[in-house]
Amino acid sequence: MLLSREELLVKAAALPGPPVAFEALWDGDTDGWGVEIAAVLTDGEGYRNHHLAFLRGGGDIRLFNGQVPPWPEAKLAAAVGAELAGRFQVPFFFPSPDHPEDGCPAWVDRERGYPCRRCGILLLQRDPCPWRGVCYHCHLEEERENKKGSGGQVRFCKGEPRA
Repeated sequence: MLLSREELLVKAAALPGPPVAFEALWDGDTDGWGVEIAAVLTDGEGYRNHHLAFLRGGGDIRLFNGQVPPWPEAKLAAAVGAELAGRFQVPFFFPSPDHPEDGCPAWVDRERGYPCRRCGILLLQRDPCPWRGVCYHCHLEEERENKKGSGGQVRFCKGEPRA
């Protein structure tokens, strides 16, 4: 269920301290994808996230019945995150606003990130990652393209065809 814009603004107004940034990051579980919105606060030793909401807009069945894109949870996260950032005069960080990707860095790790070689979203993939350097969305696109170009065989990272 998606929280309303007003509910998110009320939660942000009650933060225990001034934020240095707001971030929105995708996370997936057995119920599907959702977007975590958090305020980044300082705690004297570094940074900590203060959870504001986990936005889930209907489960992954949407992928199969043609409802997605757009991802309504991402649209709400982007709009509210930008509004919060403006109100508090801090940055808003949402490295993958157009599609789910859990290989993106958090705001505190953004400088360690590197761009997807196809779409440019910021990545910080965990090891092992067989599609390192490209987001999962673009990896699937590459597999589809390779399958079309190989007469039905899928070509993986090292170029060997597999049935």
